[in-house]
Formats: sequence, C-alpha cells, structure tokens
Amino acid sequence: MSKMEGSETGSLINNKICVICGVNIGKYKFKCCLRKFCSLECFQIHSREECSLKSKHISDAFQSDQKFEEICNEMKFESAIEETEQFDLTEKEKEALNSNERLSSLLRNNPRLVEMIKFIENSENKTEALALIMDEDSKDKDKLFVEFTELVAESLGEEFKTYKNTYDFIVSDIALRR
Repeated sequence: MSKMEGSETGSLINNKICVICGVNIGKYKFKCCLRKFCSLECFQIHSREECSLKSKHISDAFQSDQKFEEICNEMKFESAIEETEQFDLTEKEKEALNSNERLSSLLRNNPRLVEMIKFIENSENKTEALALIMDEDSKDKDKLFVEFTELVAESLGEEFKTYKNTYDFIVSDIALRR
C-alpha cells in the first residue's frame, strides 16, 4: 500500500492514473466501467479481458427495478464537452457502408482497425483520440485507419459532404498540433 492510498490527495491522483499501466495519466474512459486509460495499447489490453466492473454493472442492472434501457444509458459514457456535433447515419448511408465489400473486408480482416474505432468511441475527447490515430508524428499512426476513412468517404459519396465540416476541423486540428 502506497503512502498516498487512502488519503484524499491520493484518491484524486489514483483516479487520474491509467488503470491498465498504472504509470501515465488516463486521458480516456472505458465505456464499460468508466475507469481511465492512457493509450490505444492500454485500451487493447483491457478489451482482451473481461471487465469485472462491467459484469457487476450488468448483474446489478438485472437485479434492480429500473428499466434495462435506463441502465444502458447510465453505463454509456458521453464526454462532458463535445467539440464536434454528433451525427446519426441515415438508413441510406448505413446501407451504402454495409454494401461496400472492400470496407467490410477491411474491417473483417483487421481486428486492430476495429480496436482503433472502439478506442475513438470510448474516448472522453473523440476529436483528440482521432487526431492521435491520424497524426503522422504519433506512434499510434496507422495507414490502415486512413484507408478506412477513405473507404467510408467513398461509400457515402455525396452524403459525405454532410460530414465534411467536421472532417476539415479534425484535419486542421491535427495540422495545428505539428
């Protein structure tokens, strides 16, 4: 037991540290348990294991009198401050993405790509997480993700223009970080 454990200051510090590596400050939160993690690598480690807090939440949900949907909404993490608008795909857009065989194959054959998408989805700041993956100077930069975004844009065609402003914001944000 460290000197800081149990003290008020220690609790505040421990709540900010990545629960996987225990070294870095956790910038992101897991969707399943809302505990903090620091990197894609730590996210992937956690994803490979069964989350005990997630299991406890699910068990508690079935035992409580609350509606299941309310519990799911409580467990779902939403960032405190969204830097970009949230978009819901139309049925036409979903169909276009689902019918793109190259996109389906890319996702099916690359579990790392799926982990990157989950990493962004579970991040407290989705824009920062996306920038981390797309930043050429980042150790987490992956050409596979760039290929994925190009296939999504190709699939959506004209509908992609709806999302263009958000994309431009993210690209300019990445350029400013360099």
